[in-house]
Amino acid sequence: MARAVVDTSDRRIRGTLNWVHVVLLGAALGVVWLVLSWLLSAYVIDVLVCRSGTLAACGRSEEVAGNIAAVIVAVIGVGALIRLYVQRAFGVAVAVLASFWGLSALIDGLRWFESVAWLASLYALAYLLFANIFRIRSLFAAIILAALAVLLVRWVAFL
Repeated sequence: MARAVVDTSDRRIRGTLNWVHVVLLGAALGVVWLVLSWLLSAYVIDVLVCRSGTLAACGRSEEVAGNIAAVIVAVIGVGALIRLYVQRAFGVAVAVLASFWGLSALIDGLRWFESVAWLASLYALAYLLFANIFRIRSLFAAIILAALAVLLVRWVAFL
């Protein structure tokens, strides 16, 4: 007769090693955002929009590519956070997405290695911050606190 095995282990994120994984995931997603943004701008947006020759449409290709890359990175982030057993992974990814919407304006004019360093740092800190915020038991309190954190991050970053 088959026995039912019940997993009673608590797999929520705990301990230093798991937080290191969240920070490393955030840093990796920041670099992925940069690469995706560049690829989308160079090979998709510029080809589709700038084909007509209107300069007004071509001027925003980096911003549009950055926003599309941010959405793709958020989807990847949700999947990775779920695999790391982070509570409310969707909320974490949406909060980071809202915080860094329009991020391409911040890195405009930086060299590639400066962009990599800043994006890896910003995404790592943001994923760590929002993963901690969404650990709060009350969903309502977590959403309010995350919304305030998003406003604060946007205010500081986009002064």
